[in-house]
Amino acid sequence: GAMLEHNTITGGAVSPSLALVHHLTPQHTLRARLSKARRTQTLYEDRVNQRYDYPPGTLFLQSALTTVELSDEKILSREIAYLGEYPAPKINLDVRLFHDQLKDILTGDNRTPPGFSNNQNANLRGAGFDLGWRPWSGAHLTFAGSRTVIVSDSADIVRSAPLHTISTQFRQELPAAVAFSLGYYRVGSMHWFGVGTTDVLPAFDRVDIVFAKRFRWGGHKAELSWVTQNTLDAVPVFRSTNLDRRTSWMRLQYEY
Repeated sequence: GAMLEHNTITGGAVSPSLALVHHLTPQHTLRARLSKARRTQTLYEDRVNQRYDYPPGTLFLQSALTTVELSDEKILSREIAYLGEYPAPKINLDVRLFHDQLKDILTGDNRTPPGFSNNQNANLRGAGFDLGWRPWSGAHLTFAGSRTVIVSDSADIVRSAPLHTISTQFRQELPAAVAFSLGYYRVGSMHWFGVGTTDVLPAFDRVDIVFAKRFRWGGHKAELSWVTQNTLDAVPVFRSTNLDRRTSWMRLQYEY
């Protein structure tokens, strides 16, 4: 596949994608994938001219100004993966290795006044897996994890993704069309890139609980659920002082 696009900022671009899938057996598959993509800068990044005039018409402070011609950010992604189905223990497994190369990353520069420039590159290498298991009737257990290593001249980019992530979710179908699910997520320490802060967020654990009831409404399927997020404690978001506290809400899903 390929995507052809054109914009009035950087012109035209083609983003191709190629995948090769080989079925060793009906239950075991190998996959190789190669793709390219671009991100065009926003109007703010491309043409920012942030200034304060005082008295009116007299420049008091120029806080941001883009003075160089910017280009698209580019990524080359490569992945190899194994997909396995094991009917007897009712297990599905997806294991993958990836290598992403990012070029011309847009970052703020140290000029006076500050602006944006394509002055950084990065290499991402890692692995991930997803495992699904149905141990008994009505039960579904999923377990996933990843490891990502970033190499770059910019310390902010290097720490902009957690080294490790882990998640697991258990869902059990109960009588009377009721279901219960429990999710656990652990995210390693990281620094959100480009949010104007140097905070390094610590690793955190999150637990979510969902109770759901399925029923028919007007001849159509519906589900009413109660969701509680961050059951254990608050977790930091973007900054160490921004805490996402325990939150509960009701959700109605209606299919028609």
